[in-house]
Amino acid sequence: MTLRCCLCQETFISRKLLLTHERTKHRNNKTIPHFHLLLWPSFKQLISYQDAFIILIKKRLGFNRHSVRTKWVLINVFPENVFVYLFQSEPSFRYNTVLRKYCCTFKGEVE
Repeated sequence: MTLRCCLCQETFISRKLLLTHERTKHRNNKTIPHFHLLLWPSFKQLISYQDAFIILIKKRLGFNRHSVRTKWVLINVFPENVFVYLFQSEPSFRYNTVLRKYCCTFKGEVE
């Protein structure tokens, strides 16, 4: 069985090789092959998830100056179309076609 890269159409004999290829050749991929299938979220849906995201960030990250380190927030409950709409314009937005996962990184400092 051969697997094909959705981005460059190169073929691979294993999923592991395809993952390695994507990690090296398409590291900062912003292309979502199924983007045309995603429906635009309603305004109500956007506001609801935007507010939920802000609450999650405040709860997870906190504002403790003594706890300065990298922190991760994993969001599993966002509908895909809402996540894409809210974060696709961010410079760090990435999509992994093999794993079908999105990633968006934010960096900041407490003043």
